[in-house]
Formats: sequence, C-alpha cells, structure tokens
Amino acid sequence: MKKMNLLNHFGKWTDERPVFLIGIFNCQPQSAPHKVFAGEGNIKDADHFFDTNVNEDPREIDWILYKRKGEMLKYEEIDFNVNGANPSDHKPIFVALRIID
Repeated sequence: MKKMNLLNHFGKWTDERPVFLIGIFNCQPQSAPHKVFAGEGNIKDADHFFDTNVNEDPREIDWILYKRKGEMLKYEEIDFNVNGANPSDHKPIFVALRIID
C-alpha cells in the first residue's frame, strides 16, 4: 500500500493521478488482503482504492482497483474458451472506466 500511495503524485503531477492495481489476488472481496487496499465496505478515505467489481460478487478472486474519482461504465468477466478449453483457470476481467477530474 505504501508503494501504491507513492504513485499518486510522482514526477511533475501535482494533482492526484489515476492509479490502477490489477492482479490475480486469489482472495475474495472483504478478505483481509482486499480490505488493506479497498477498506471496509462503504467507508472510504483517500488512501483506499475503489473496486471495479460493482456487483460485489463474493466469488471474485481477481480484482481491478483504482484510485481517483471515476465512473464505472462497464464491468465484464470474459468467458473465453477454444473448443471448451480455457487458456487459464482465471477469467479475464474487462472494465471501462471514465476518469473524472
């Protein structure tokens, strides 16, 4: 979390910049690791990320988190396979997000 917070204002950026944290975390929303980054439910502060999983599906184990004001336009878990074979045990997540100044 300390490293992620350093990215908010590095270089010539004076305003907080958009920061995304994307990964295969292998733990569910509201788990201890998720709470480190996203906080407790609706209680948000400047240090926490917003979760793109707007449905708050408790089965989700991969996340796309973001900092800065944004509007979620689309969230989709991609169900891709070739002849029934999936390329991974994780489904890709697609998000469209509008950054609001």
